[in-house]
Amino acid sequence: NGGRSWERLTNGVPDAIHAAARATAMAPDDADTVFVGLGDGAVWASSNGGESFAQVVEGASAIYHIAATPQ
Repeated sequence: NGGRSWERLTNGVPDAIHAAARATAMAPDDADTVFVGLGDGAVWASSNGGESFAQVVEGASAIYHIAATPQ
């Protein structure tokens, strides 16, 4: 619905994450692919619209901007 409503999605994301989400992006060619960048340098990704997430980057500098490009 274009972001008019939100639902908290945590499947696959550990409860122990203490860093705040600082950036989000959706793949322009696949609305089910979502990326979330955190202040601790981690990036989490979902390929099923947020039903589950997996960490795809760790140990980077704090993530404040993130972009997804078409594959």
